[in-house]
Amino acid sequence: MLPDSFRPLFRNYRFELLDPDTASELVIKTTLGYGTWEQIKWLFAYYGRERVREVFLKDFHGCRELPEPTRRLWALAFLDEIPPEDTDPLARWRCRRKVPAQSFSQRQPLTDYLAEVRRLVLEGLRGYSARVYLYGSQARGQSTRASDIDVAILPLSELPIGLLATIRENLEESTVPYKVDLVDLTQTDASFRTSVEQEGTLWSE
Repeated sequence: MLPDSFRPLFRNYRFELLDPDTASELVIKTTLGYGTWEQIKWLFAYYGRERVREVFLKDFHGCRELPEPTRRLWALAFLDEIPPEDTDPLARWRCRRKVPAQSFSQRQPLTDYLAEVRRLVLEGLRGYSARVYLYGSQARGQSTRASDIDVAILPLSELPIGLLATIRENLEESTVPYKVDLVDLTQTDASFRTSVEQEGTLWSE
């Protein structure tokens, strides 16, 4: 079983049933994309450098197109240059992208941010068949300032490897001051998928 510190990364999965051996590719990709430096180091200790590198090269092929801070993080990971905690490159990258502090009333309306997220996701899926849903508190109209924007994708045909990672990257680099949680419904259990389909708002045409 994964360490409990990984639970927030897999909140849309049955964490207790997530086997790090049988679901190694999912665990490695998710942790490389969203994990802390300590969690990334755990990957190397558990799976070995070659296995992590194999998944990295498969899913993040063409990483030269990613933003410079992201490339630096992967370079550090594969060169064994473990940074001190206070200079964690992932933390610096996240801090750099924070929107300057301002009162909530001065920001753009939430509907504008939702429209921008929808545009980025649909643009990233252009040419591919998939359903896109807004779900969770934003879809129910019960969001707060701290709420994430929860988006689910249900591919109707196979998507290229790395496509969702690219969409996530575009969302991370956008000016939307909310965390966007993008979920692939083919990787979740049936009950969660049914809940999203029944209660979510269909964003795709």
